Amino acid sequence: MSRSPRAARTEEDAPPTDWLAELPHELHLRILEGVDDFSDCAAFSLASPRLGLLALRSGLARFKDPLFAVAMRLLLSQRFVGGFGVVMLSEDTLRRYAADHRASADHFPWLARVSPALRLASEVEGAGERRTEVWRLRRGYNCAKLRLRFLRSGRVKHLRGERGAERKVRMEFPSGTVHCYEGERGAERMVRAEFPNGEVQHYEGERGAERMVRMEFPNGTVHCYEGERGAERMVRMEFPSGTVHCHEGERGAERKVRMEFPSGTVQYYEGERGAERMVRAEFPNGEVQHYEGERGAERMVRMEFPNGTVQYYEGERGAERMVRMEFPSGTVHCHEGERGAERKVRMEFPSGTVQYYEGERGAERMVRMEFPSGTVHCYEGERGAERMVRAEFPNGTVQYYEGERGAERMVRAEFPSGEVQHYEGEQGAERKMRAEIPSGAVQHFEGERGAERKVRVERADGEVQHYEGDKGAERKVCTEFADGEVQYYEGDKVQSGGCARSLPAAPCCTTRATKARSGLCSSFEGERGAE
Repeated sequence: MSRSPRAARTEEDAPPTDWLAELPHELHLRILEGVDDFSDCAAFSLASPRLGLLALRSGLARFKDPLFAVAMRLLLSQRFVGGFGVVMLSEDTLRRYAADHRASADHFPWLARVSPALRLASEVEGAGERRTEVWRLRRGYNCAKLRLRFLRSGRVKHLRGERGAERKVRMEFPSGTVHCYEGERGAERMVRAEFPNGEVQHYEGERGAERMVRMEFPNGTVHCYEGERGAERMVRMEFPSGTVHCHEGERGAERKVRMEFPSGTVQYYEGERGAERMVRAEFPNGEVQHYEGERGAERMVRMEFPNGTVQYYEGERGAERMVRMEFPSGTVHCHEGERGAERKVRMEFPSGTVQYYEGERGAERMVRMEFPSGTVHCYEGERGAERMVRAEFPNGTVQYYEGERGAERMVRAEFPSGEVQHYEGEQGAERKMRAEIPSGAVQHFEGERGAERKVRVERADGEVQHYEGDKGAERKVCTEFADGEVQYYEGDKVQSGGCARSLPAAPCCTTRATKARSGLCSSFEGERGAE
């Protein structure tokens, strides 16, 4: 069986052993502390990356110095080209080093040694307050200025460009503030200001008219500005969470007018700076909430839904309770009760009909319905099973009902005159069975609904009258008196003009009278009144 390529390697092919790895950790640090040349530091790190990381994590000065990065870049370039050429530092590398605030002219001799053709040089110019340390990029006789350090004030100006065309790109102040510039020589304009606390200000506009357009804070918050130099006003605040505050007003009096949330919710505000109060909140689903009250005490007074429904609220902030709900159809629900326990007490319809409810939230039951005509229906029963038990009419008539919801049947009707009518039968087929007259008389009826005919009248004095015939054409056929006398009648009820009436000489006449007590029986013939 053949061996794999990895297994076939010989000891001569294996990389050299890292003998330093076998030394104690403390001895490693002592060795690294003794390396004082940046080239040696770079060589150590490339030969043993583990030691290089150890030096960086231990904070050894040589390995933290920006010149260490220059030495690493140079050594890597030399390894890349091998023995096929001479490697020197690039102009970009030297400019980057000179731009680092930790760079020092004390290391220029090392730079000249490793890169004699292109190096950094330092000299002092001027006198008194104008005394300046100048760093130059030296390439033969071409010595472009890279950095000016004003010894009196401590400010440092960084330049870029060829000799005679150097332009200011950065200004460092002793406080740690840094100004960055763009533009040609003599027209450099400030584009950014960096502060020690991590704040960064961005500017736009020509030299001398730069205006701040954005301020970035260490926590990720961003302020956006508009307006001319010196009158910049904040128009927008962006937070790391994605929330955005929009502002209006002149500089120093900017007031919050809108808050936009990542969820799509938008809140609107009114009022002067520092007293802005929320007046409206719009949600992604189309809902809109309206608020009233001073800042910090805003209370919701209205909520509008996409379908046109509107809810109204009352109560202090955090305790707002719904008191009214209006629907697009014109229907209105009225509620009572504390927040979270609001119960429906009334429903108003566009037709003018009003329904009244009782019971706790979620168990409201209808107890009364009022119609524009003045009619009132009264109900009993649990929610969803309310049944009508009474109907009151404007003329004073009252109807009473029995039966389950949807099958209520009228059983009694009371009239303002004092008359009471009693009914029997299923819903829609109720028929009048009895009528009680204020005089004390009781009328009895038979027949289907709408065709009830009077068959008997019981008077308060004990007299009983019996009738036969269809509704509206009932004729008296017998009268029973309290003393036992009974009278029988024959003849039809006369119709006149659609109304039934008995004429003085009507065909209906007494044919026989019987005295029950005496046994006397009298018989009669002839027209009524002439028997």
